[in-house]
Parts: sequence; structure tokens; C-alpha cells
Amino acid sequence: MNDKSLRPFGVKDQIGYVFGDMAGSFVNLFVDAYFLTFCTYVLGISPGWMAGLFLAARLWDAINDPIMGSFPDRWRLGKSGDKFKPWIKLFMIPLALSGILCFANVPFEGIALHAWVAFAYVFYGMSYTGTSMPFGAMASVVSTDPIDRSKLSRARSIGGTVVGIGALSVVPILCFDKDSNIIPERFGLIAVIFGILCVISYLLLCNLTIERVRQPKQKGEKFNYGNVLSCQEPSVNRRYGCNHRKHALHYWKRTVKKLYLQRILSGYQLDDPGKYRNPSGYDYLLYPGP
Repeated sequence: MNDKSLRPFGVKDQIGYVFGDMAGSFVNLFVDAYFLTFCTYVLGISPGWMAGLFLAARLWDAINDPIMGSFPDRWRLGKSGDKFKPWIKLFMIPLALSGILCFANVPFEGIALHAWVAFAYVFYGMSYTGTSMPFGAMASVVSTDPIDRSKLSRARSIGGTVVGIGALSVVPILCFDKDSNIIPERFGLIAVIFGILCVISYLLLCNLTIERVRQPKQKGEKFNYGNVLSCQEPSVNRRYGCNHRKHALHYWKRTVKKLYLQRILSGYQLDDPGKYRNPSGYDYLLYPGP
């Protein structure tokens, strides 16, 4: 039900949603575009091993994402009565930290180095899930009006575009010298800056956007994680009115095609590593993200 004592939907909510998408994009787009470059050219990790890591992470996402996405339905944090914003506040600092860890030039070697890279990337993926899933679902409690929700969707697209065109386009200028050689320490510096901007943007989202629709938890309702993983959870299907089996199948097909492209391009880059001294133009193709 709607709480009529709250201010009506307006421009503030839309501006908040712009900042909400900017927040996740600061870390997500940066990691997706340059994590592979950093690991292969700075840490010396094999592109083939990185492709295997991406495969393992996507398989883990297939299990982890539905489970973490169900948290707001199962537990309410704090006393505000908000369903999604407390979860965003909980995971926004781990997300900012994960971006910094992904671009840390650690002094490890061998197994320790590979374990560090795997930990940092999986930690980033889980932290991003912890913020992006409640943020994506929050439109349903900001307003019940389809027109208002379409405005939020438009605002969300603006946020990612601003970061992608504005902030991300500066990275090659700062992180590569005139001869297209990588400057490792600048990746870490930019990761810190983007992490701070990520937290600030999420705080602006939470302050400017109001959850007006209250959805009290049904007493006695049991949540079955087995049904969630098999896309059969009845409460989810009723709430969103969609065939989750169909969407899960589409996700798996898209993931397989993406990983096949990653493997081909990783091998291509490995066969002739000197041909592209500045590989940034290929990073987004190698791993365009979820």
C-alpha cells in the first residue's frame, strides 16, 4: 500500500535514480573494462586462466544471484520500514572496496597471486549483486504508477551513460603513457576515486528517493531456496508475472556465447601479445559484464 503522508513522486526521485546507476557504474564499468588488462599486463596472469575465472564466476552467479536477490523478501533491516535501501547501504562500501582490491598491485606470486585475483573478482561480483539487485527492484516500491516507473528507467539509463562516456573515457588518458605502456599505480588511484564516488552516489540515491509502497511480510510464508534456484518460487512468479525458467534459459545461452567469445579473444591476444600494446580497445569485448 502507498503511504500518502510522504511527498509525491517527483524530480528528486529521478535525480536519485540517476545517482543510483552512476554509483554502481563507477565500479562495474571500470572493472569490466580494465580488470583483464590489469591482471594480464601488470600482474602477469595468463589470459587463458582469466577466461577460466570468468567462467567459474558466471557459474557462481547463477547460484549466488537468486539467493542474494531474495534477501529483501526474507529480512527487513533497520527500523525505517524500507525494503531495499538498507541493503544498498549495507553493500555499497564492500562494492567500493572490491573495486580497489581488483586493482591492487600486490607482491604475491604463483598460487597466492591467482588466489588473490580470484578472491577480489568474486568479492566484487557478490558486492555488486548486493547493490544492483535491490536498486533494480526498488522502482516497484518508489511508485505504483507505470509512467513514474518509466521515468525511473529513463533516469537509470542516464546514470550509466554519464559514467561510461564521461568518467570511463578518461581512464586510458591517465593510465597509459604516450607509448601506450600501462602505468599500474594509476589504476589503483582511479579505483579509490571511483570507490569514493560510488559511496557518495549511493548516499544521494538513498536521500533523494523515497520508498512509498510498503509490502508487509506475510507471516508464516516460507521461502524455498530450492525453488528459487530452479526458477519455481511461486511468490516471485506471482509478483513479477513472468516465466523465470524462460529468463534463466536465456541467461545461460547468453553467458555461454559470451564466454566463447572471451576464450577466442583471450587466445588471440595471447598468440600475439605485442600486436596491441594498448589493449584497452579489446577489454570490453573480452568481458562486457553481466
